[in-house]
Amino acid sequence: MKSEKIIKDLTIASGVAGLIINGLEQWTKIQNGEQEKFDFVQFLGTGVKGAAIGFGVSVTIIGISSLFSPEELDEEDFDEIEYLEGVLASYKLDSVDQATMKKGFSIKNKIYNTFKGMLLGKPKFQGSIPQGTALSGISDLDILIKFKKNSFSSLEEMYLTTLNYFKENFQDSSLIEVRPQRRSIGLIFNILGEQVCIDVVPARRTNFKKGGNDYNLYENPSGLFGKPSRVKMNPHKQAYFGAQEKAKANVVSLLKVLKVKEEMPLKPVLIKELILAAFSSHNGRIPQEINKRVVLSLEYIRDNIEHKRVVSPDNSNNVLSDSLTRNEKRRVANTLDSIILDIKEFPSNLKYYFPQREDL
Repeated sequence: MKSEKIIKDLTIASGVAGLIINGLEQWTKIQNGEQEKFDFVQFLGTGVKGAAIGFGVSVTIIGISSLFSPEELDEEDFDEIEYLEGVLASYKLDSVDQATMKKGFSIKNKIYNTFKGMLLGKPKFQGSIPQGTALSGISDLDILIKFKKNSFSSLEEMYLTTLNYFKENFQDSSLIEVRPQRRSIGLIFNILGEQVCIDVVPARRTNFKKGGNDYNLYENPSGLFGKPSRVKMNPHKQAYFGAQEKAKANVVSLLKVLKVKEEMPLKPVLIKELILAAFSSHNGRIPQEINKRVVLSLEYIRDNIEHKRVVSPDNSNNVLSDSLTRNEKRRVANTLDSIILDIKEFPSNLKYYFPQREDL
């Protein structure tokens, strides 16, 4: 909480308390015949005195606390760049993640051996792993299965065939559950004592064009009266970062940490597209320091989240920004505004908003 807010709140609270106490005292005296009428001058004067006392107390408290504030004591020695790089390092893949990756390779091989005549190449990891934004303990592992255009007569058949394979024919002693999801199939494993989800995404090519990369996903119906549908996707466009790929990926990773810390309703794909837009809007003026890139990105999202139309890079009909309600967008903007003020006032507040994995 800011010093100004503390002073303001305590001053107002003390002034109101003074008014209430004096008002009750005068009312009691009038009821008991000790006072003929209500003295408004005395009433207001007590409020002013109470506010003055509150102001003095708040200033004193802040003055004393600043002498012992670890944030202020550490401010001169705090290295923002070193800290944020340490945050990224703390989310590198651990033993569970490595075992999950090994499991993923095994799943890809089994899928290929089962469906290879129907596939366009071997199944691949997609999402945060190839994009370089995977965070240990936060990111899931996604596997994309690319089926040929003529592999199935319908997308529903493709999805159900893949789902039934994992339910009936896939053998793995660590598999706990197979669950249908909106556009994917969730495989829940017990890996080194932890429950881990690996998402398998079946996709069918949209045409026979050689070198084409457009695919359709089957989307399960949502709600009681929902209908199944299809969603177009292009894995190459989804993974594209453009110039300064590593710099953008690092900022995306840090904002995913912030999203979890502040429980913001931002999907990873929306975060990525907003970061790309932030860098594009400052083309030629992107700072070299990672801390400044983070602030630049936060300011861009704060200023644009409520009105900018953000679409998926591979499907203009998929409006990513529509995944948030108006109130959610307002809450994100307000949250980011407070965060920006905090880290500009005391850079060491980065420790709170971007905790290292062991502190999350």
